[in-house]
Amino acid sequence: MPSRLTRRQAYDIAKEAIELFTPIPNSQWQTGSYTDTESKCCAVGHWSRLHHEPSSFENAIPIGSVDDDITCIGTPFNMNSIITVNDYQHLEYPQATPKARVLAYLKNLIAKYEEEGD
Repeated sequence: MPSRLTRRQAYDIAKEAIELFTPIPNSQWQTGSYTDTESKCCAVGHWSRLHHEPSSFENAIPIGSVDDDITCIGTPFNMNSIITVNDYQHLEYPQATPKARVLAYLKNLIAKYEEEGD
């Protein structure tokens, strides 16, 4: 199924996500679910939490189009899902922590856009 995001939209989301995710401590990242509702989230959970009012770990359950955008961000570039990268180490993303893998993934997406364009 084709992504509803353009490559430019995915690029813009990746840039925003890096700004939002970088200051979040490693200790507040998790794998396997969106949130523990107390102090940890995966990439999609953090995105959701930071885009809903009030911003809280209880609100880290993806709902609506904003959350759909981060979930399918890699599709226009034929890249892995951000959820898969958050949860598992890969040959392409061997970093030890979910945060490090996600940031590497987002930087890779940005580089692809800057190299290939729309």
